[in-house]
Amino acid sequence: MVSAGEWGRAVLGSLAHTPSLSRAHLQLFHIARKLMGQRLFDKLMKMTFYGHFVAGEDQESIRPLIQHNKAFGVGSILDYGVEEDLSPEEAQHKEMESCTSAAERDSSGTNKREKQYQAHRAFGDRRDGVVSARTYFYANEAKCDSHMEAFLHCIEASGGASDDGFSAIKLTALGRPQFLLQFSDVLTKWRRFFHQMAAEQGQAGRAAMDTKLEVVALQESIVKMGIAARPEIEAWFTPETLGVSGTVDLLDWSSLINSRTQLSRHLVVPNMQPQPTEAQPLPQRLGVAHGVQLYTKYMAKNKVVFVSSGRNWDVLCGTQENPSGAMEGQSGKTGQLEPLLSRFTEEEELQMTRMLQRMDVLAKKAVGVGVRLMVDAEQTYFQPAVSRLTLEMQRKFNVGKPLVFNTYQCYLKDAYDNVTLDVELARREGWCFGAKLVRGAYMAQERARAAEIGYEDPINPTYEATNTMYHRCLTYVLEELKHNSKAKVMVASHNEDTVRFTLQRMEELGLHPSDHQVYFGQLLGMCDQISFPLGQAGFPVYKYVPYGSVMEVLPYLSRRALENSSVMKGTQRERQLLWQELWRRIRTGSLLQYPA
Repeated sequence: MVSAGEWGRAVLGSLAHTPSLSRAHLQLFHIARKLMGQRLFDKLMKMTFYGHFVAGEDQESIRPLIQHNKAFGVGSILDYGVEEDLSPEEAQHKEMESCTSAAERDSSGTNKREKQYQAHRAFGDRRDGVVSARTYFYANEAKCDSHMEAFLHCIEASGGASDDGFSAIKLTALGRPQFLLQFSDVLTKWRRFFHQMAAEQGQAGRAAMDTKLEVVALQESIVKMGIAARPEIEAWFTPETLGVSGTVDLLDWSSLINSRTQLSRHLVVPNMQPQPTEAQPLPQRLGVAHGVQLYTKYMAKNKVVFVSSGRNWDVLCGTQENPSGAMEGQSGKTGQLEPLLSRFTEEEELQMTRMLQRMDVLAKKAVGVGVRLMVDAEQTYFQPAVSRLTLEMQRKFNVGKPLVFNTYQCYLKDAYDNVTLDVELARREGWCFGAKLVRGAYMAQERARAAEIGYEDPINPTYEATNTMYHRCLTYVLEELKHNSKAKVMVASHNEDTVRFTLQRMEELGLHPSDHQVYFGQLLGMCDQISFPLGQAGFPVYKYVPYGSVMEVLPYLSRRALENSSVMKGTQRERQLLWQELWRRIRTGSLLQYPA
């Protein structure tokens, strides 16, 4: 039930989605502000477009909306929606500067990253073609600290407003994106190497969790590469490290480079020159093992230690010393080991550490006030690193219940592999799985970038294929929830068919709303015809609630007017329902009806 004021604002907000208005939204905003002046423009925006999609300017002003929604069974995911109002040229400049290392900017430096994980000026403005996702561009460390403070205030507001709230964060707001690009590159090469080895064993094309390398054949391949002698290699693959199955899956494979084995010190290339320089080329005698060399040396150089223990998140963040030093750079028998990635300068290493420390601060704050963190998804060239760092946070903080939720973009071809691998990892290591499933916010941009730069399109070929992927991932997670009461998932979708599918599967699996294992999520101002009936029926449902001053969120709002076709269908449905409600109130004489 909505008030007359809310109804009117919703009508105006939904009319803003008509094609003729959407195409000219930005020009209309600027013209209106010049004609009206700032004060009148702010007032008009709060009565219409801003008032429909944004909760308020600060923590105090958003409380009435949060409490109002809560009264109807709808919770809040607070989302600080402030972005810089940059020109495309300014955004491109910042992106190129922050995604390129000092060594790469030097004419003598060599960029060893694959094309997908390099910065490209034509796609430097990451806002282009993106509708609902906030976009941050790196300026300096002080700006990242400012973003962290804003997220901290958001977490505090979530804790103060309810006892079951969420808060959304983006990792690109917390540090220099160069680190995310480089880390994503080596993670991708590491997984690709596994699949290359699987193809040699006749397992090409299998799903990630169905792909298992025979240990004997794997040992033989490693011997042929000349990495180490057979007796030493055999010692790596023991029941203690890999179990007794006689096979190695992708999760086992990842564990081979942690501090429990000695494999990491072998998967590097010794520099035969007595005085290596940063620009020297490296011998490639290990062939397909290049991806492993990159990954391992990167970990060694930057002290990134990933093992099955939450305490190593503290090592990673620099809040605890590495007790073993096992992943420090080491000297080979014939000379110093040459890093295969562009070397970090001292300042770049500090920037990386600060980014991780900011993540740690936010997670600890969330623990303190009882708020769960949603880590939003990013573009595919950042996402492998974002997902891996989120996973490390989950290892530490998702002990008794899910505190940190990772986001899975189901328009990606590898979405199912990503979901199933993380669910299985949580099972093996004993932490609580928490996920948000979305279709994705960067489709047009991702496709254009892949076509222009020349790498495989990471997006499913059709909208129908994305729907199938979403339901496949959701089905897998729901079946996990049936057997694991501590796992949680948020179905973040404006698609009514997906919501109906979820409700049907929940009923079939015996998952009850009161169990609070399955949440639903929609954007504020969108699909209220889904959110509020769910909330009043007892299902846990949440609105993504952005807040900030009118001018600060204007860049976000201007893009919110440009909806993709699937969301446009939702707004058309809303307009139809709103007009039906108007005529009902006119017929019954209750035009100014207020909720009880």
